[in-house]
Amino acid sequence: MQPDPAADAIDTADIIVTGSRIANSGFQQPTPVTVVGDTEIKRQAAPTIAQYLNQLPSFGVTTSAKNPAIQVAGGGTEFLNLRNLGPTRTLVLLDNRRVVEATSGGGVDTVTLPLGLIKRVEVVTGGASAAWGSDAVAGVVNFILDRNYEGIGINGETGFTQRGDAGYVKANLTAGTGFASGKGHLVAEFDYFNQSDGVDLRSRDWFKSRAVVNNPAFVAGNGQPRQITVSNVGTANISPGGVITSGPLRGTQFVGPDGTPAPYDFGNQSGLVQYGGDVDQSIGLARSISTPLNYANAFAHLDYELSPNLTAYVEGFYGKSNYNEDGYLYFTRPGNLSISVDNPFLDPAVRTQLVDAGQTSFNLGKNAVNMGPPTSRNSRDVWRAVVGVDGRLGSTWQWHAYYTHGEVKSKLYADNDTIIANFLKAVDAVRDPDTGSIVCRSTLTAPTNGCVPYDPFGTGPVSAETIAYTHGTAFQRSVVKLDVISIDASGTLLTLPAGDLSLAVGADYIKNQAFATQDDLSLARAYAVQNFQPFSGQRDVKEAFAEVAVPIVRDVPLLQKLDLNAAARVTDYSTSGTVMTWKVGLTDQVFDSLRIRGTISRDIRAPTLDDLFSGGVIRQQPVFDSVTNQTYQQFTNQAGNPALEPERADTITAGVVYSPDFVPGLQLSVDYYQIAVKGAIASLTAAQELALCNAGQTFYCQYINRDANQAIVSIDTVPVNVSSLKIRGWDFELAYAHQLGAGLFLVNGG
Repeated sequence: MQPDPAADAIDTADIIVTGSRIANSGFQQPTPVTVVGDTEIKRQAAPTIAQYLNQLPSFGVTTSAKNPAIQVAGGGTEFLNLRNLGPTRTLVLLDNRRVVEATSGGGVDTVTLPLGLIKRVEVVTGGASAAWGSDAVAGVVNFILDRNYEGIGINGETGFTQRGDAGYVKANLTAGTGFASGKGHLVAEFDYFNQSDGVDLRSRDWFKSRAVVNNPAFVAGNGQPRQITVSNVGTANISPGGVITSGPLRGTQFVGPDGTPAPYDFGNQSGLVQYGGDVDQSIGLARSISTPLNYANAFAHLDYELSPNLTAYVEGFYGKSNYNEDGYLYFTRPGNLSISVDNPFLDPAVRTQLVDAGQTSFNLGKNAVNMGPPTSRNSRDVWRAVVGVDGRLGSTWQWHAYYTHGEVKSKLYADNDTIIANFLKAVDAVRDPDTGSIVCRSTLTAPTNGCVPYDPFGTGPVSAETIAYTHGTAFQRSVVKLDVISIDASGTLLTLPAGDLSLAVGADYIKNQAFATQDDLSLARAYAVQNFQPFSGQRDVKEAFAEVAVPIVRDVPLLQKLDLNAAARVTDYSTSGTVMTWKVGLTDQVFDSLRIRGTISRDIRAPTLDDLFSGGVIRQQPVFDSVTNQTYQQFTNQAGNPALEPERADTITAGVVYSPDFVPGLQLSVDYYQIAVKGAIASLTAAQELALCNAGQTFYCQYINRDANQAIVSIDTVPVNVSSLKIRGWDFELAYAHQLGAGLFLVNGG
């Protein structure tokens, strides 16, 4: 463990370090643990705790309000991502207790944690499933509350980027007081955060829209690479004003508000992307790198000493957050929008050329930027309540028991979402033979259908009536619930010649539930994106664990203090049966200034409820089929898979800790880690599944749905246990503390 000296200065008595369930100040953990104190967190003044922690070397990048994605139903959340293995493989605890996940897709939203009352954060950068349960493949992040906080604290801050955007305001009020002659203690906190404006990629000149594409200069044996990386990439066969992609006038585009015909350069094309020529980058440039977010939280924790050996507590939390994203997924038809030559919006000269060539229709590639992209609105209400007791038995044993219930109610809206059938009707415009006015062709046979025609040629403004007919709001309302009953005990079992043998045992019952409803048009797959489907699922988990800390040798040359730590946990899932996790670790204090440590462990990550039971999010997207050599505008259904099994990971860590006598207060550590995940749960994209099927991997062909003519109708992208994942690396950490008068000089790095 590389402790933060400031954190140690707070309270080092009887601490259960997250690397183990055993409280024993004489036992040095074999699993690397980084402790970050509140002093360091406050000094950094990050807008959120996740943004600070995700800057540490052991964390990776994750989707958040600062790195958003419109396809994420949990938009506006701030997740943690240890070892870059993802939020679902990072177990997040609050005071050793599980916290309700933000969405059915997993991940704890750190926005819902009481930052002002966190006295330290313990980060276990290695497998910890045997000690703490499922999801600790990458490790554990445990937020430890300051339950003895006294007084009132007020904090306010504001900030913005060096370019003057993404400004935010943040306020925090904390309070704590004792009562009943010191038997009771109450701490409370209120948090507020608001960032009203976002930032798009178009505002940053470093964005180059790079992609890996097929090398047009490649020929087998000529020494050229098969694929190359290029900049300024966009979707192939589209233009904001539309471009003809078939027939004798292929390569004619319509530019400006009036749709003036002009030549179009198709540049270089590789599958669904294009670079060079008249490439359209509207979609990439509109992506957000920071989005508007606001939240308000209230938290309270009450301890009361029932007897000298028994303390009861209750805890409550309520938070509300709102998140908005401008969106970037403009509705596109990459060369497959059929237009009749009698369309009255078509340039007369172009129509004449088509008629003279015997054409009755043509295909148009269109990026409907003048209709605007879909925008995302998310609101989330979070409730959490805990009741528990902490007790002592004799002088060396302690026990804990608690029950927690958490609930997250989310509302997700995708505004300005294209209704595909209405869009196609609006594009198919004709002259009314009776009045001469421009109407939808469908209106001639159904006068009351409400269709409003749309001019697909050019980038001119679109009427509010056309937008109202061709677009709608897709929505989903979801509820995620967590119930946990837990009991554990730890203490000295017996005394050996080398010291006390300590034991920790415990059992947990966990119930995860989630369900969701949606609008009728989403259910009917009517929208271009975010066609939410019904969702309902539940999982019950029963667990029991045991852990021992065994002192093996003391005061022997090169073995001043040799300790063994071992843990095992049996977990029974109602969805997939029983699995076992385990851990074995050794530490050796070679001499006063050098310690060696290492662990091996088996860890698990259970499928999320979304992985198992999701009814899917259906959206229309193009795929290129090498079998028919055509691009299809098919439906992709991102659904769940009830047959999934837990991931299994084998973890190895080994390292040294050096505390030189000639520099008091200095600690240096080097640790090697390797995590190998078997049966990793992953969902390939529709394009990847299609490519693998066409390449002969028949397993994926079951997800490709074709009609009688072999045209692709839809592709199911379901999570499967087919993937393996392996990461390895080195951790380097430094900690230095030196007393300066009444203060403390601290340096931490890694």
